[in-house]
Amino acid sequence: MLARIFPTMKNPHLNMLAAICLALPLAIAVSPVAMAQEGSGCLSGREAQQAFEARRIISLKQAMDAAGRSKDRIINQSGPRLCDVDGKPYWQVNVQGQDGNYETIDLPAGGD
Repeated sequence: MLARIFPTMKNPHLNMLAAICLALPLAIAVSPVAMAQEGSGCLSGREAQQAFEARRIISLKQAMDAAGRSKDRIINQSGPRLCDVDGKPYWQVNVQGQDGNYETIDLPAGGD
């Protein structure tokens, strides 16, 4: 396929290298999301709600405002998650920033 786009690329090793270079950014972008989903240190939605009601954490909106990310758009692939990062609560959320880029961010959720 790449040989059609780039007729000079007849070497199969170069074709493979080009395919890896094209696929690598996608694999890197997906990795943090997959790792966050696999993490066992995250609370269920019900547990997060109970922590908020007990005032042990701040809301996701408050955390986004405090981090200066209130204008970012939340992408609900897996929904925001409340996770333990180094013994402290953090909101993990997928966002689309003002620049149009997508990323997973960790926002401090501690109520102190």
